[in-house]
Amino acid sequence: MGGPRDDSEDECCRTTGSPAAAQELQCMWVDGEYTLRVAKVKDTFPWHYHPNSDEGWFVYEGKITIQTRQGDIPLHQGEAVFNPKGLGTRTKGGR
Repeated sequence: MGGPRDDSEDECCRTTGSPAAAQELQCMWVDGEYTLRVAKVKDTFPWHYHPNSDEGWFVYEGKITIQTRQGDIPLHQGEAVFNPKGLGTRTKGGR
């Protein structure tokens, strides 16, 4: 496992707008290839996409909605989704 890494300049992590909607709790690189983040989504994260990497979400507690241009994907505790690279999404926190 890799250690903490500041990937704020990494192209696959750039967003449009403020990332303040998600409080990032931990970020690490796994095997030098995969980024693992644990975040608490409070509001609506800005629209963004990852041109060079896929994105996956797992809901540990509560619920979130992954919004895509094709429709919303509601996720509840214990559910997960995989988004292929290049798919524009934004994440909306739930109560």
